[in-house]
Amino acid sequence: MKFHECRGHNITFSNDKKAAARTHGFSNGIVFSSRPIRPNEIFTILIEEMQPDWCGNLRCGFTWENINKHFDVPEYSLPGMTSQGKTRVIALPTKIAIMDEEKDKTPTKYVIIDEGTTVGFKYNLKGQIHLIINDTDLGPVIQNVCIDQNVYAVVDIYGSTTKIKVLSPKVQSLHEICVVALSRLVPKAKISALPLPRKFIKSLQSAM
Repeated sequence: MKFHECRGHNITFSNDKKAAARTHGFSNGIVFSSRPIRPNEIFTILIEEMQPDWCGNLRCGFTWENINKHFDVPEYSLPGMTSQGKTRVIALPTKIAIMDEEKDKTPTKYVIIDEGTTVGFKYNLKGQIHLIINDTDLGPVIQNVCIDQNVYAVVDIYGSTTKIKVLSPKVQSLHEICVVALSRLVPKAKISALPLPRKFIKSLQSAM
């Protein structure tokens, strides 16, 4: 996985477009995945450098804009791209609470978004975006991604974040691939009639 050639004015690529740095100012730092991202495929980046003198932090999400060399990249993802209606983005805070579901969702620790933090995100068949910090899935944080279009990952290297690196995507399991394929071929009302194990049918129904 690499970054798309289409990018903000202040972005410089290195490492064969696998690393991106904002070289001037605090804005015009938007980058995209080199190809569309499939449902439930995790796009993960590593924060390599931060500048504490700036305010604000990384912003990430998905867009179904027509990303090509002629696309006019806005200065900001929020509200620049989101205001156009084809992008869903979350602004990361400087500190994130990690919940323990077995302890009534009480925060058990806080993660500081800093150099060395991995930030992953994916969208499911319901159009929900999940945020994944240091391999911990924090659950859905945004919704209404248009899954019927080519969906690209978008990262705004904004504020205190100045350099990131895209990490190799994890290989999807056969189970995940089958869920995505069947959900597109079979109407939800007919899922229960499929000659498949009940456990698989339940996971298929929950994904739709």
